[in-house]
This record gives sequence, structure tokens and C-alpha cells, in this order.
Amino acid sequence: MKNKPKDKLEQFIRGHRSEFDSADPPDEIWKAVSWQLDHSNPENVPNHWLWVWKAAAILFFGLSAYLFIQINGNKRSEYNMNITWEQQIAEFENAEQYYNSIIHVKKQELINYLDEKSPFYYDFKKDITELDSTYILLKGDFDTNSNDLVMDAMIRNLQLRIEIMDRQLQIIQKVKQVKNKNNDDVTI
Repeated sequence: MKNKPKDKLEQFIRGHRSEFDSADPPDEIWKAVSWQLDHSNPENVPNHWLWVWKAAAILFFGLSAYLFIQINGNKRSEYNMNITWEQQIAEFENAEQYYNSIIHVKKQELINYLDEKSPFYYDFKKDITELDSTYILLKGDFDTNSNDLVMDAMIRNLQLRIEIMDRQLQIIQKVKQVKNKNNDDVTI
């Protein structure tokens, strides 16, 4: 029942469509619209606000980048100003000693697990020898050219050695678990 008024309106519009289409606005209205369009053409009027917004956005991003660099640069320089080179060397030597002690313990663990007949033994030796020689080169470079980059590279080298040894130990433990499982399966 609610659709009936809509249907009646729709029927009326369809029935009188030709009367709606024939009504054209007077020529004076079209002349007024044309005159307004000619005098309000955006191409004729410069839009200074668009340039102001663009300049403000560029200024904002530039200032933000400058402040970001200044704040982060100051934090780093304040840290470096508070710590002398001798203190940095002392911290580095402590870290080097710490990592070398861990490496020594891990090497002993690996030697206990591996014998020269093991296929992992030579891969392990090769990886460690390669990192040892790289570390010796870095150490020589550090002796002649002491800087932060060389210290960071040396610490990263020590960390890599520890990671490799940890992976080797994990592999050895997995192999032993598989062997033990196979031995248990055979005895059953």
C-alpha cells in the first residue's frame, strides 16, 4: 500500500514527460549564468593561497628534517663528549674480553662433541678460521687506524663467531637426537 503513492507519482511524471521536457529557461537566465562564469573563471584569478600552502608544507618538512637531524646529532655528540677515547677503548677491550671468553667456552664444547672423523668438523674449522683471519686483519687495522667503525666491525665479528658456534652446537644436538632415536627404534 505504501508503494501506491509512489506509483501514482511515477505514472503522472511518465504521462506528462513531454510537458516537463519542453520547458526551457528564458534567455536572460542563460546570459546571466554566462556572464558570471566569464567573470569568475579560476584561470583569470591567481590563486595565491595554493602557493602559500605549498610553501608552508615545504617549510614544515624542511624544518622537521633539520630538527630531527639536530636532535639526534646532539644526542650522539653529547654521548661522545662525555666519554673520552680512552674510555671507549676500555669499554671495547672489556667487550672483546667478554666475547672471547664465550668463544673459548663454545670452542671447547664443540671440540668435545666433534672428532676429526665428523663431517661437521672441517666445516666448523673452515668457518672459524675464516672469521679468525678476518678478526686478525681488523685488529691490525685497528692498531694503525683506531676508529669507531673498526671497533664495531671487530665486535660484530666476535658476535658472528658466537652465532656460528651456537648453530653448530644446535646441529650437533639434533644429529645426536636423531641417532639416539634411531638406536631406540632398533632395540625395540
